[in-house]
Amino acid sequence: LAGLATNPPGDPDVVALVSGPQDWGPGSADSGSRVLARAVAGAMGLHGARFARLEELLSCLDASGVDDRRLGRKVWLLLDGPDESEHGEAVLGALDTALPCLATYPWLRLVVTLDASTCRRRAASPDSPGSVFQSARHLQAFADPARAGGQPWLAVAPASDEELRGWFEHRQKADPSRACPLPFALLPDHTRAALESPLQVQ
Repeated sequence: LAGLATNPPGDPDVVALVSGPQDWGPGSADSGSRVLARAVAGAMGLHGARFARLEELLSCLDASGVDDRRLGRKVWLLLDGPDESEHGEAVLGALDTALPCLATYPWLRLVVTLDASTCRRRAASPDSPGSVFQSARHLQAFADPARAGGQPWLAVAPASDEELRGWFEHRQKADPSRACPLPFALLPDHTRAALESPLQVQ
């Protein structure tokens, strides 16, 4: 995602990446809707813009698109870890509310990354049983043998022990001054479990 955002192809689509506490950090009195709108506006270079909701921002973008000289330009909105922000649940609620509106724009492409525990918890909620969002019907479905019609998320499988060992030992050789000196076999179980996420060993 970061590579796409920082090094897009020639004559690029618009790519806006929201990632990390510095992007998601809300004001103490801000609603989830304002946090989401401000973070996306900032990622698009619209610093200081005041939108109460993401829907308002996208409506303005849609209106400005008539002046775009490149036909068919896409806007890629990459929301990385909104659930890890200070007001994560409020931000996810605002995004859920905005999904029906977002789905009306053929030029918009939305990618959201969430922690697996967030997905499991929200899917178990009575508000949206079996899904992360109540408005999940507006999202792209991915094939899942256990679910008719697929599921609206793409799970990243945990790393195998062989992959973990390879990554761990490569890091020890490539950067020994910063790598853990313990042999992989002697890592505590809780440490090894934490490394099963590919995001932890990038």
